[in-house]
Amino acid sequence: MILSSRDSGRTIETKAGSTLTIRLEENPTTGYRWIIDELPAGIRKRDDRFIPGENIGAAGTREFVFSPDKPGLHRLSLKKIRPWEKAAPPLETFEITLAVEGSR
Repeated sequence: MILSSRDSGRTIETKAGSTLTIRLEENPTTGYRWIIDELPAGIRKRDDRFIPGENIGAAGTREFVFSPDKPGLHRLSLKKIRPWEKAAPPLETFEITLAVEGSR
């Protein structure tokens, strides 16, 4: 399953052992980067990578890949911040609730 910024705030139904990909626009030249704010114990991060845009300095896509391991409700939260600005609020946030059923 592939999610984007339009899916923020939703409850997503999935099965334990499935793969969930989240793709969010990011432009590292601004200093802002998507990071995991809250990763519940029942969700495993499998990948976190930046896919550059077509032109130098252009926005690209931050891609996170997760696998839910445990059934139940899990809140997954990401935020777009400048890592060195610890006290500043995030520029954007992304949050979903995963409703995870038993293994597929």
